[in-house]
Amino acid sequence: MAASAPRLKPPPLDPKGSTINKEAARGTLARPLFVVELVLALIRQIEAVETHDLRARVLRPGQPIDAARIASDAEALHFGAFDGERLVGVASLFFNEEDCRLRKFAIEVDQRGKGLGAAMLTHMADHLRQSGHKRLWCDARIEALGVYRRAGFTPFGPRFTKNDRPYQKMELLLGANIPG
Repeated sequence: MAASAPRLKPPPLDPKGSTINKEAARGTLARPLFVVELVLALIRQIEAVETHDLRARVLRPGQPIDAARIASDAEALHFGAFDGERLVGVASLFFNEEDCRLRKFAIEVDQRGKGLGAAMLTHMADHLRQSGHKRLWCDARIEALGVYRRAGFTPFGPRFTKNDRPYQKMELLLGANIPG
């Protein structure tokens, strides 16, 4: 059994004696302070069946697991992000001749906001570039546009509604570099 990936956390701030807090009290701190929990995740290729549970729970809550399956799953390339042995993110890539469509991108709710989505997008884009693909696109939920924009995606086409949710088509031209 593999060991869990360590979680890195910044040391707690000492409210009485830390240099950072003395600077903050004097107003000499150049930037606001943010405490961020970093999660080390392994991103690797997985089988379609491994995506279904997380897809169902995150993207289709309350629906049977069959609602998370796609007829063309067998032809797709699937990626998973793992925190230790726990699968915390999934995404599937569906190919045509030159471009690729990202579908069923799901991150566990307790893992959002830690950079995992951006890490997965970067990993997949790098994989596609090495394979000679020119474009990655998706139907992005409006509430998730930020992660796509931070990864270098740009909108195209009008916004639309699918299953009573607003979406925007987003694309990443793979000849360009993803912002770091």
